[in-house]
Amino acid sequence: VTPTPEIAELLDAAPGDALSATSLDISDIGPVVGAGDISEGGEGLGGSGGGGASFFGVEAQGNRFAYIVDVSGSMEGARLQTLQLELIRSIDSLLETSQFLIVPYSSDATPLANRRAWTDASSNGKGWAKNAITGLSAQGGTDPRPGFAIVFETKPIPDAIYFMTDGEFDDVVPDEVSARNRRFKVPIHCIYIGDDEPVPEIEKKMRLIARQSRGTYRFIKGP
Repeated sequence: VTPTPEIAELLDAAPGDALSATSLDISDIGPVVGAGDISEGGEGLGGSGGGGASFFGVEAQGNRFAYIVDVSGSMEGARLQTLQLELIRSIDSLLETSQFLIVPYSSDATPLANRRAWTDASSNGKGWAKNAITGLSAQGGTDPRPGFAIVFETKPIPDAIYFMTDGEFDDVVPDEVSARNRRFKVPIHCIYIGDDEPVPEIEKKMRLIARQSRGTYRFIKGP
């Protein structure tokens, strides 16, 4: 897979360089709107520990971060490239004391490069992730449940979860996610990439997942 010029530039950067010069810029995919549903936990920052993460401008706290990201057919093209860029930027900005797990999903889910254990955010870990992310492709339907199953079966449990989608998914997903998370109470930060306006049915479910987990919800007008 030949990376886009933007991704190639991040691949060439030393770990930490990609975000040191400039702050996270999502202007290429339009304005961020609807950044509501901040939990009662305060300021939308969940998890524990002294580290932090940022993904599509959404902040999270902790040391272990899971990314459940949509690679269904509707992500083909500019949206997939945007996702790849944001994943690389997010991983590259993690402290070396942090760990991460990336789980792309469509009709099913498989961890990035089938790596099911936590990856250290060391120089080697970040370099591995950058190269693996460039190999992502878009195909299939939209069912995030297998992705959540993988994340909640990973030990130790994450301090925060990023859940990103651009499309419709089954109405039972919020309740199933809530049931899995009942014991752990991991904040789930929900990111919905859509067209000019969010589809009400999708937004309602994303807001519900965020509210039930004391995470946050954000809509991003995408490409």
